Amino acid sequence: MKKYHILLTSLACLVSITFVEANETAPGSLPTPEPATTEIFGTHIGSKEAVPSNMSLVPSGTVQLGMSMDMAIKLAEGQPGKIHVFSRCTPKHTESLGAFYCDLFEVTNAQWKSYLEQTGQAPSDLLTKLSWKGKDTYPENEASFPLRNVSLREAEKFARWCGKRLPTEIEWVRAATGDDGRIYSWGNEWDRGKHCTNRRNSLAPVGSYESGRSPFGIFDMTGSVWEWTSTKFDAFPGYKTITIKFGKKKVASDPGFTTQKYVVKGGHYLVGPIVNRLEIREASMPTDNLDVLGFRCVRGVDPGQTLFNYAKLDMKGSVITDEDFDLRNLYAIERTEISDSEPKVIKSYNGLMICPRGKSPTTTEKIKNNSPETPFPIGIIYSTLSLEKPNLPPGSYVMAYRHPGMTAEQKKEMIAKKEAEKKKAEEEKKAEEEKKLEEEKKTDKEIEPKTQEEIEAEKQRKAQEEEQKRLDEEEKRKDAEAQAALEKIGAITSAKQHIDHPTDKPLILFMNANNTIVGFVEIEDIKEDKGTSPIRVTHSSASGVTDIEFCVGVYGDIPRFPFSIKIKDNPF
Repeated sequence: MKKYHILLTSLACLVSITFVEANETAPGSLPTPEPATTEIFGTHIGSKEAVPSNMSLVPSGTVQLGMSMDMAIKLAEGQPGKIHVFSRCTPKHTESLGAFYCDLFEVTNAQWKSYLEQTGQAPSDLLTKLSWKGKDTYPENEASFPLRNVSLREAEKFARWCGKRLPTEIEWVRAATGDDGRIYSWGNEWDRGKHCTNRRNSLAPVGSYESGRSPFGIFDMTGSVWEWTSTKFDAFPGYKTITIKFGKKKVASDPGFTTQKYVVKGGHYLVGPIVNRLEIREASMPTDNLDVLGFRCVRGVDPGQTLFNYAKLDMKGSVITDEDFDLRNLYAIERTEISDSEPKVIKSYNGLMICPRGKSPTTTEKIKNNSPETPFPIGIIYSTLSLEKPNLPPGSYVMAYRHPGMTAEQKKEMIAKKEAEKKKAEEEKKAEEEKKLEEEKKTDKEIEPKTQEEIEAEKQRKAQEEEQKRLDEEEKRKDAEAQAALEKIGAITSAKQHIDHPTDKPLILFMNANNTIVGFVEIEDIKEDKGTSPIRVTHSSASGVTDIEFCVGVYGDIPRFPFSIKIKDNPF
């Protein structure tokens, strides 16, 4: 009894309108996952991968979001108590967006089980109590049923694990409706044979309704389960409150917008044609874990694009900003191990992404004129695997060039110069004090008129003081200009040292989001071969060593930084 109470409570949190229609026979389960094969994408710059398994290309274009005010009022007049549901979908408007890949299917029980096993996690309490019926795995014959009872945060972690992300609301609607703004994924007319809805608690395996596909061949975007998006639950541009007559009273809409919740889309299998309209916007708290809520993933069409976005997110607040990257020269290699069954199950995923810095008008001379204590950032790296060279865990890092410090002879000369300057200053101070003491002793004596020689000496002293003052001010001005120049070319003036590193060799430093130096590799010195390929990356599958060389600043221009990293337990 308690289990059913939890289920009903979960449904009440999300479902605004519920219709129960005639029962239908559930289609049979899809095959159990078979042994795995491997897909590798994006092994060179500018490559365009084949469409990843279990995904569909959604081309760039426009998408119609929401519903018209007239339609919202019409629906609300039929059900005044649900006016808030329809008002939050207005006004109807058009958005444009670029191409992306979208999962053909919602994430399944089998996929989630594989993910948990690979990451060493246990299923959540609500998942085991509700969907998995008190067990640590899904019920027999439900391997290909859509996963339910998963929070937004759990879904986000899964998406990152497999090199994907959650769709935005705009992307989700584009994948479901295509170019024509249809009401359901198959068209504008309700058709019970094209979706998994009103099945009296009987959910179907993903991909069971071939005729219900979206314009891009994507399954189950109408019915089945609600799906998470990464969009916060806020009003559409131009939103206005709806007011309708209900008897002798006027009822105004209260859509309940809040950025603490996230939009969910697609309806679910327990409701009818109105809630399953693709314009409908529901929302849920990111920690919610509901029995009619699942998700699917998307990813960028360019190799490494999604990994780059994760790296930017990780390094927010570091020395490199959004404007600093040269995406034309992004390098990535991604490896996915998948099952041979349909729908395929991801067994493992790994990725490496390197993006050079761009928009940095600088030269080798400027960089080498920096102090060794102000390393120059040259790019960002993201790896799902540990690195052996440098010895670092998986994650995102800023890479920065540090030129060699002074030689032993240069240090000796600098120390001797500073000691001589200090000695001279002490002698001058002592002489000044002795002179002042002599003048005090003459207070009781008649002050004799100054000779011409003394007058000239006084003039000379004042002139020297003025010249020294001018020189001091000039030095301050030059220091300020030098600091401004460092900031202009992006030198790091606040790097913290977490590990010891050589000071007599050129290095590539690896820093975390707090600008702390956590690793380094020794490199050849900066190259100057203007006009050659902007980036060259050679990866050895046998050794795991990746040789990297790229430029910063002008496309294809100098300076260029050659170095190597090594992946631990290389899978590529």
